[in-house]
Amino acid sequence: MRFSEQLLALLGSTPNIGTTSELLASGEANAVGLRHDVDHDPLVALRLARLEQRIGVRATYFFLPGAPYWSSVSMEPILLRFSRFGHEVALHNNVLAQWALGQIDCPYSELQRQLDHFQELGLRVSLVSSHGDRACYDYQFSNSWLFSDCWAENGLRPDWSGLSAEGVIDPRSKFTLADPTSRILTRPDGARVELGKYSLEEFGLDADASNLHGTIMLTDSGGTWKRSDFSSFRERNGPVSLLLHPEHWTTNDVDHAVVLSTARSGSKWAAKQTRSDGSRTTHEFILNNREKNSVPQHLTSTDIAVLKEPRGMRRSLQELAHEAKGSTEPHIDFNVYLLHFLDALQAEAPMYRKVALFRHPLLVAQSLIARNWFHSVLDVKHPAPIAPNWTVLSQFERVCVYLRHAYTTLIDATDDWLFLEDLTISPGDFVAEMASVGIRTTTPVGVSHSEKIDPSDASNQMTPVELSIYREQLGDIARKLGYGSTDSPRRPIAATSNPTHAPSAPCWPSIGPGLADMILGSGTQLVFLENAKGTVAKTPIGLLRDPEFFRRTFNLRHRVLKRLEQVLKLLRSPARLGVGTATNEVDNQADRGILRNSSPGRNCHIMLMGSRWQSCAGDTGLVADQAFEYAGRISVEYETDTSVALFLLEYDRDGSLSQHTRLIRLTGDSQVFAFRLSSQTDRFDLAAYGSKGTRYLSITEFELVRFDPASLPNACELLLVSKSVGASLEGLD
Repeated sequence: MRFSEQLLALLGSTPNIGTTSELLASGEANAVGLRHDVDHDPLVALRLARLEQRIGVRATYFFLPGAPYWSSVSMEPILLRFSRFGHEVALHNNVLAQWALGQIDCPYSELQRQLDHFQELGLRVSLVSSHGDRACYDYQFSNSWLFSDCWAENGLRPDWSGLSAEGVIDPRSKFTLADPTSRILTRPDGARVELGKYSLEEFGLDADASNLHGTIMLTDSGGTWKRSDFSSFRERNGPVSLLLHPEHWTTNDVDHAVVLSTARSGSKWAAKQTRSDGSRTTHEFILNNREKNSVPQHLTSTDIAVLKEPRGMRRSLQELAHEAKGSTEPHIDFNVYLLHFLDALQAEAPMYRKVALFRHPLLVAQSLIARNWFHSVLDVKHPAPIAPNWTVLSQFERVCVYLRHAYTTLIDATDDWLFLEDLTISPGDFVAEMASVGIRTTTPVGVSHSEKIDPSDASNQMTPVELSIYREQLGDIARKLGYGSTDSPRRPIAATSNPTHAPSAPCWPSIGPGLADMILGSGTQLVFLENAKGTVAKTPIGLLRDPEFFRRTFNLRHRVLKRLEQVLKLLRSPARLGVGTATNEVDNQADRGILRNSSPGRNCHIMLMGSRWQSCAGDTGLVADQAFEYAGRISVEYETDTSVALFLLEYDRDGSLSQHTRLIRLTGDSQVFAFRLSSQTDRFDLAAYGSKGTRYLSITEFELVRFDPASLPNACELLLVSKSVGASLEGLD
């Protein structure tokens, strides 16, 4: 939902504006008390409350018990957020109308019950305002008449006479109440109640904001200014009480938004929980799940090559913007990739608001470690910042450097913030938090943090060295986001702590052109060798036990190619072909790595260095050397209804499979991969794996090199080649 920019600009530029209680306490002639009656939709009001907080404005919000929204399971979390945002919570009094309609037996006891409810939530209510219920005009009374403060000895006090039910003068006679002839009010069933039995003070109330003596009343009641005293306002004869109903100030603009976050921050979970009849919610729709010819694109499921194509990225965003302009339905996309392309997003799809989703940086770091982010310095699957000394940093350091860049970008480029910890308190809190950033959603069922967000978060324990790294890289950011120490829950951010500035230019460092040109400027360049079509599992030059030779290949392409011919003659390792499950393998040998699957209902694979899926024996596989990291290139041809992926298989000293890791999804183009071996790995192999439905699989190109990370330039970038996409692999069968 969007609010009038003119309104926000007006409120933000108004001096001496504050809550109604602050107006009463100030005694200044130029003070302005801002008040909002929440008659219909607390979610709209909550969004306005967040926007007012952002521009440094405090207001008093009057809530209406008995309204349809009051019974919502989200109501308590909603009320508490108004207070968290620095606003005053008050009661929109309608108990006399409730009594007149036969909904309650005693208006006085009902009023006390409503006040007690606020008190139980930790919200002290010191103000009421009178609601102009239709029953007030049908039966000719004001809810304010319940209090003795309105009454003199012989009837209403003069300053309460001749007003509307809302407590203001209305030039239209049908909205002017006749003065009562008695303090006894009788309803159609004959029940009677005495008006004015108790004072505001006896209920612990300071004032009825409907009629503040000595203030100028400006109100948009009914969507017009007809009830406002503009003549006194022009003369500025006193302080002003400004009443605005939030629903009158929303715009008709379709409100699209993209929720940006780092990976492992709960974006997929939050997208699943966000449901509304009036909007469309997607997860990584841009790049991945946007369909072409009824097929999801999944542009990032192979590697992040697509992120290196500015034209393709901008074209995708232009298509998105075109769809958005023609849509009357808000689109909310949760996305972890667009964080790195905020300039393109702003240029091509400016109608999308940017919202940040945060999670405790420590838990995100641990989750990324568990998923092998930056385990290799040449991680081709994840975007990395251009950072000094990248190749000599530990994996934990690289993750923290990435997160520092990512969090800094989110903080600087967004004004609306969500926190996973707040979203997962309860279903009501989820609705309230989303509404505060302008995203409407129905109450989700079963909000559980441990359900599927991240089952790897067993603890947040770190070694002393990691703790020092975390504090250096992310400590200040964690505190700014309200997380405090490493083991403390997030504290709500104070009203003055949220960003109050316009979004600045994104500070994410540019993602360079890739490993192939990562040392341009130093006069050298790393090249990957081009094998002849049809060769498979050949052990190229990088696996020789001579790291110095690997270094010399950076700018000696002709020598490398000559040396490659010699190596290929000496080192040949046949591929092993398998059909079936990993534990029930039927295999055969082939030099050319071509597999025709006669059982397409079962998965299949090609082991590139001759091992079995579950075991490695004899001279199959390659000996692991943890002093090195590995990178390579592969190209495949296949016929399949599902997907094909490249897997790394690691074996222990007994030759048993210790773990398998999906490196990339294979597309048929020439693709690059990189990995680092576990400290317990004795030998390893690589496998092209086809899920059920694969009929034909062939390796047309394969290269593998190893390298000492310390030999690479400090400013490390990624080798990105693939440009095609297909269906993604969900996991092993």
